[in-house]
Amino acid sequence: MKMIDRTGCALLLAVAPALACAQTPAAPANQQPSPAEQAMIDAAQAAPPAFISAEQISDYIAEGRAAEAAGQPWQTKPPFMRSVGAVGPFVLSIEYRNIPAPDYTIHQTEYELFVVLEGSGSMRIGGELKDPFRYRRTNLASKVIVGGEERKISKGDVLMISPKTAHGVSQSDGKLVLLALHMPPPAAPEK
Repeated sequence: MKMIDRTGCALLLAVAPALACAQTPAAPANQQPSPAEQAMIDAAQAAPPAFISAEQISDYIAEGRAAEAAGQPWQTKPPFMRSVGAVGPFVLSIEYRNIPAPDYTIHQTEYELFVVLEGSGSMRIGGELKDPFRYRRTNLASKVIVGGEERKISKGDVLMISPKTAHGVSQSDGKLVLLALHMPPPAAPEK
């Protein structure tokens, strides 16, 4: 899918969290969020952003360009991203990559939606993680992915990753700027 412009991106930012919130599942009674997850949820509920302007997105991308010009990844620690908003369990971030991802990941309980804002590269989707390690309680990561599909991506492309699907940026053609939205699965229908 190509054809995502500033208007489409702004619409996605404005509408997706609102639509998805209607489907937010209740946490299982016996499973409490980790302290870090709870802090993120509390902060998001205290002041949920209602709007992130195209200018703010451009500013975040400019930060990435400045870091790249200085010979640095956008941040010194993986995953080279900046969180730009959160509403409850929905987290929106900008990923500026001038190098491939250091790890391939699996989000065991979240969907992830990527919109390529600038640049091009490749993403490996599917396959199995070799010798995975756990991070953030419900995620797995690995330096190596076996199998899967190598997908060329460029400005305007949209990728939707289901829970339990290995994925990661395997190549950046100079730079790759992604908008990433993490979303919980829809609530199960009530019986």
